[in-house]
Amino acid sequence: MLNRSVAVLASLSAVISISACSPTITEEQLKAADEWAAWVEAENAQTRDPERSFLNILDAVYMRPGDNAVLDLSALSESIRWYKQDDEYQIAPNDRLQLSFDGENVLISALGKYTPFSSDQKYPLPNDSLFVTTGQLHDNGLRAFIRDPNHAKVVNFAGHNYYEYNFDARVEGEFIPAKEHKTVSFQTVQGLTNTLVKVGKVTFEYQGDEMSLSAYHGDGKAPMDYLLFLFKDKTNGDTTYGGGRELVVNLPKDGSKTFVVDFNRTFNLNCAHSTFWNCPIIWDPSLDVAIEAGEKLPHGYDS
Repeated sequence: MLNRSVAVLASLSAVISISACSPTITEEQLKAADEWAAWVEAENAQTRDPERSFLNILDAVYMRPGDNAVLDLSALSESIRWYKQDDEYQIAPNDRLQLSFDGENVLISALGKYTPFSSDQKYPLPNDSLFVTTGQLHDNGLRAFIRDPNHAKVVNFAGHNYYEYNFDARVEGEFIPAKEHKTVSFQTVQGLTNTLVKVGKVTFEYQGDEMSLSAYHGDGKAPMDYLLFLFKDKTNGDTTYGGGRELVVNLPKDGSKTFVVDFNRTFNLNCAHSTFWNCPIIWDPSLDVAIEAGEKLPHGYDS
């Protein structure tokens, strides 16, 4: 198994070695590369965490207000799954767990008990160490995951696969706010709709060309402390996930409209790792350049 920590440190050592004889690499850039290496390690540590990892999902169900989902508590861990309708899959009353959603509240009923449930809770299942979590969606929907801390994807996780740090992919961007914020609906791979607020665009220069990306935010309410970019470039479908990548940039606290955009911190949509996620379908035009920075296809990726 690849030791990601060793790989990141070796990559950074190579960068520092090269920079020693290159007057174009500044102390600020070296500091940025060092901070990136620490960021990669933090991302890897969270993904390795059996309880928090986004890879530990055994099954998912996406629900609308009024929907119910059930699962069979007697099922083996490797075969347990959600059913939206149990007419064709009869479950004995003592083995039945039902999840109900009315648009605001979630209720779990099992073994004669009714338990109000929220997105910050875990509901333990009697099947090994499995547990259920839920999360609200943008369109008043709900997702419910069956999670396994011993999932093979977590146990065998070899670290996220990144390009070596690319100094040229750390650029200066200028935020150009939109005259009016626009709520944008994204179709998702689960057939649902996610919404984000388009708050403007960010312009930057890359490889000598002027470019821009749409800038999104969760709600667009001031004061905004970050911008989200969902984009494609010429690496998608080759060395990076075909569905696109995303980047979150923290905005300067002083309100400056000019700041660093570091594409080395770009990561794939979660669907590159698991089909259970509800990833947006990106419609913005692809950048006419290959940004060889940030996360590449996962190790052992199989489309």
